[in-house]
Amino acid sequence: MKPLKTKVAVGCSVVCVFLGLAMLTIGWRLFFVQPAQVRYQHPGVVIDLQRLGEYQANLEHLRLAEERTGHVIWEVVASQQIIPVWTIELEPGPNPASPTHWLAPRQLIPPSAREFILKPAVRYQLEIWTNMNERQSHRTLHFSFDFDQ
Repeated sequence: MKPLKTKVAVGCSVVCVFLGLAMLTIGWRLFFVQPAQVRYQHPGVVIDLQRLGEYQANLEHLRLAEERTGHVIWEVVASQQIIPVWTIELEPGPNPASPTHWLAPRQLIPPSAREFILKPAVRYQLEIWTNMNERQSHRTLHFSFDFDQ
């Protein structure tokens, strides 16, 4: 009978270790990995940076470029330490270079312009640098306004 108890104890230990690792992975992703996704919302896109569906991203730097050429169209750096951002809405045509609800961004490109222009037939690359709990994160997203993809 003792060997059966030992096998059960070992089995329980393995299950506990597995569950502990799973919980650690989930916790790590929830609190230290900044999610970023593109939601297509006609006529534009919404870049969703929210964590757990409600908490803002702490944006440090953002760069939007044409994917094919690498030409930078819009670049913003936080003038303080961070810019709290939940979503970024982009549409074909003119877009505000400094959204009014953002706290004091330092705009690099286009310098001192009020807007930048996005073209419907171009594929874009958006690089996002965030800082959450003193941990920096970098994400790259790709999108276009071609809704038939």
